[in-house]
Amino acid sequence: TTFTVMSANAVEVNEKNTKAPTIDKKVDELQATSADFNQVLNYTITVTAAAGTDTYTITDALPTQITLDTNSVTISKNGAALAINTDYTTAAGGFTLTLTPAARAALKDNDVLVVSYQATLQPNTTTMDAYTNTATLSYGEDKSISDTADVFSGHITFEKRDNHNNIL
Repeated sequence: TTFTVMSANAVEVNEKNTKAPTIDKKVDELQATSADFNQVLNYTITVTAAAGTDTYTITDALPTQITLDTNSVTISKNGAALAINTDYTTAAGGFTLTLTPAARAALKDNDVLVVSYQATLQPNTTTMDAYTNTATLSYGEDKSISDTADVFSGHITFEKRDNHNNIL
């Protein structure tokens, strides 16, 4: 950024957006966990804010094997609950939370936003691979950062058979 200041007095210039926000996604307070079918999982997305951005949107894309409890979604700033439609708005599909202009303007460097919610691992998931849940923070005009949390179902089915290969 180049600019010229013409003044006989000392001028202090503070450039905005010199600090980038961070995002941290956890499931049951871990980056990865194992879960049983129908188990309720507790997710948190922690964003350490940076002041002066034009937008602040948190999007969470759940895998199809994990079902969001839409009534469980909460968001707080520095431990104080934020109010839907006053401080943030939501959109469907996993979920998308967008800070309102007033809430975004009130953000200071190092403010901590925490999104918490519950989701359930559905039965009949059959892979040993992780079910990866990605949270993305979009800010500024075209910047974004993401973090993931993994859930493993890890179920193995055993059959006991006799010497003639009959299931016991």
